[in-house]
Amino acid sequence: MKKSILIIFAFTLIVISCLGDKNAIRNTPNSLCDTLEILSLKHWIGKPLKDIVSTAQFVVKDTLMEGDDDVTWKAKAVYCNNNLIYLAESNWQNKDKIYRITIVDKSVKEGNIFIGQEFKYFAKAISTTIPNSPDGYLFLKLEKDTSVYLQLDISSIKDSVLFYGISNVNQIPQNLKVESIFIQ
Repeated sequence: MKKSILIIFAFTLIVISCLGDKNAIRNTPNSLCDTLEILSLKHWIGKPLKDIVSTAQFVVKDTLMEGDDDVTWKAKAVYCNNNLIYLAESNWQNKDKIYRITIVDKSVKEGNIFIGQEFKYFAKAISTTIPNSPDGYLFLKLEKDTSVYLQLDISSIKDSVLFYGISNVNQIPQNLKVESIFIQ
């Protein structure tokens, strides 16, 4: 069941990533979108989904997630400057509380960690315990907060030990980049 959930999550993330303009450049260093830190979003976990509302800074859109066997759950897509920043999801067991936050935009950071960043720049901030992942996916956890997961992009690696799973962070190529970040 966990593998199925991770596969659904990954597929959902791919679809969602196509919605925003990934090539949009923020040319103002103090853009309103550049004010979020990864751990600042953690407080939303367990809160009512309805509490995430549009502000002058962010536009929030209701959306519906779909999993196996036509199971659905509610989510809120949060945008800034027409770019999807993060997705706040409930789950099929409790459609009113936030279960997971998925970050898909590089403007949300925690120190040296953000979407598109190479592993070598944050390797020391990662837990040495690697969570189980389905084949073709690599998830890591932050050392200081294991509720934060980083998905590394291994799409270009097909027939290697890395593709089928590893147990040692020293096996991770230094140039792999963060594809998504989620908190749950």
